[in-house]
Amino acid sequence: MKKISLLIFSLLASLTLVYAQADKMSFNETTHDFGVIGEKDGKVSFDFIVTNNSNEPLVIAKVNASCGCTAPSWSKAPIEPGKTGTITATYNPQGRPGRFNKSISVTTNFSPAPMTLYIKGEVKRPEVNPEVLYPVDFDNVRFKKTPELDFGTLTSEETKKIKIEIYNSGTTDFSSQFAGLPSFITLTGGSVSIPAKSSGVLEFVLNAAEIKKYGNQDGAFTLTPNSQKVIPYKVNLQDNFDHLTADERKNAGKINVSSEKLIFNKSSRKPQILKISNSGKTDLNIKSIQASNPNITFSKTTLVVKPKEIVEINVSYPVNKVTASDLSANISIFSDDPRNSLKEVKVLVNP
Repeated sequence: MKKISLLIFSLLASLTLVYAQADKMSFNETTHDFGVIGEKDGKVSFDFIVTNNSNEPLVIAKVNASCGCTAPSWSKAPIEPGKTGTITATYNPQGRPGRFNKSISVTTNFSPAPMTLYIKGEVKRPEVNPEVLYPVDFDNVRFKKTPELDFGTLTSEETKKIKIEIYNSGTTDFSSQFAGLPSFITLTGGSVSIPAKSSGVLEFVLNAAEIKKYGNQDGAFTLTPNSQKVIPYKVNLQDNFDHLTADERKNAGKINVSSEKLIFNKSSRKPQILKISNSGKTDLNIKSIQASNPNITFSKTTLVVKPKEIVEINVSYPVNKVTASDLSANISIFSDDPRNSLKEVKVLVNP
């Protein structure tokens, strides 16, 4: 009880000192509103004018701001009775968009308890040229970066969304009329219309269940039928083995290849033979065989390999047309082996 009474007494004493100080001096404003200021327009300042209403000199001993964004300065010489002094508050809006409300405490010789002044306002971001925000131009439709739809690796049960921000810099509305967009990629809402000189979002959705082939799928499409600029897309479709039991995983087909590397000689046009075997206890389904170089072809790209069976695949490569950049490539074999659903074989060409 004594502690509470002492606290109340201390608070009342502090308020008494503050009010006594206020009687001895006054300000033109105790809260200044700068209104709306531009972030790039530089620092803003306001002079709080203090008047000495007492019969003794007023000394401003110390002025502290609530943050480093506000820099105060003040009259250092004693302010004689009836005279005025200045406390200048300078606010830096750089990098501080939005509303602000800052305090400035003023300590004088009239009382050890400081008085508080306030500045407030709102910092407005500068308007940015859309061509700066959207530097990539596709026939009056601008992008923040070169557009690409990379859906990564998915299983057939998954869907994935990719959003692309765009700006219509043309003089007419933009309406989505894609050419070359595959059936397994759709646009949310079916179509999008963006008014001239306005921004918008294109949200593409890939439904992996609609893809008919395993492995890497890639291609490109255009925003309009007559556009010459394309937006590439790619996805890697693989099996999901989460539903398999421990026994099913153990007995599943197991892929083996006769070589991790196929070497072609420029002096020979004969195809190389790649042997695929199954050391598991159930059928091994080869879902797709693909090459990073489109000139590499195969006698088969899908097949079923029985347990303990060996299947030969002819791999052809027109090495007489190979350039220096084509001396190496990769073959990707996609299967339902839960231990190794993607098997890769290196292709090399001897000069």
